[in-house]
Amino acid sequence: MLDGLGLCGPSYVLMPARRNVPWWEFWVVSTVVREVPEKGEETDYDRFWSFKGEENVGNSVSLLHPPRFVKTTMLRLQCPPDEVVRSFLHRSFSSFTEVRQDYSVLPRGLIPSYHSFTLLDVGSPPEMSVLLERKGDKLELMFGFDPLARGFMKQYRALARPRNPKLCYELPSKPVHPSVTVCNLLEWIDGPLAQSWELYNMLDSNCQHFTKQLQSFLQNPPPLDFQFGPSKLVPLAELQNHRMFVLHSVRRQGTDLQHVPENFRSDWRVVLEAVASDGLALQHAPEGLRSDRDIVAAACRQNGLALQYATNELQADKELVALAVNQNPSALQYADKADFDTLLSAGQRGPPGLWFSF
Repeated sequence: MLDGLGLCGPSYVLMPARRNVPWWEFWVVSTVVREVPEKGEETDYDRFWSFKGEENVGNSVSLLHPPRFVKTTMLRLQCPPDEVVRSFLHRSFSSFTEVRQDYSVLPRGLIPSYHSFTLLDVGSPPEMSVLLERKGDKLELMFGFDPLARGFMKQYRALARPRNPKLCYELPSKPVHPSVTVCNLLEWIDGPLAQSWELYNMLDSNCQHFTKQLQSFLQNPPPLDFQFGPSKLVPLAELQNHRMFVLHSVRRQGTDLQHVPENFRSDWRVVLEAVASDGLALQHAPEGLRSDRDIVAAACRQNGLALQYATNELQADKELVALAVNQNPSALQYADKADFDTLLSAGQRGPPGLWFSF
């Protein structure tokens, strides 16, 4: 398959050596796209785009006011962007749509010369969309959380470079296997895809090959359990540097969080999985994650006593206190504040819970 005679090929001649280069940090380009109420200050990573829509009025066209704004944020990745999609992490994709952009010189259908990217949707109408495409040696990944962001992703790449909409056309949408969640997609990218990723080659490693590989996973997902590799005698020290191994380890026993390498103890997803398995594993998380409301909620849902390891601000959060006390009335002793309903709940679930309120 040809992809436009270099249309999605690398724009440089020499590539740095792949050896020992972290997958997410070097090989993946990722951007978050959201509609925002107004234009803000731009930085090296944040950009703003304005859109003045049009409507037909009789025989004339008028601009819609006020303009709408989209903010794009380039992510600095060192691991899968689980935290960015935290609200959708365990949601299944409903459908995917392949979009092709013709190579402008040749007529469509003469030879398979086109660039290809895939748009995945969660929900119908879409509540979140993910766009994936291969561009040269890089994987480009975009996340959109509203209709305007979804439209932007179809017009611009992750690096904010424009497409040519006049040359783009969509294939019919297809359903995704119901077991494929946002979490599964990120694990597939982090595991099988990263392990099989090759430098760009026009004949056997281009955007069309990636699209085919991605769609095969979306429709017939294989098990994503951590693979130990061809040798069963892999040193433990080496395994501990594999994120998938660490995730599976803390899922089985949350307190293993205290033994994982420092960089994984600061990994939002690793800590989330650990506290979901054992809420008291929260004590081994860094302060920055002990102030994360979703992580503390997951910990308190599993063991209310985990509230003692939350930051002072979250110990005063009425909803989190109620969640912890409902799981274990004794968690009331670690609450900074408790309203009457929480005290009543503690008393109903176990009189000892009230001892800590006086």
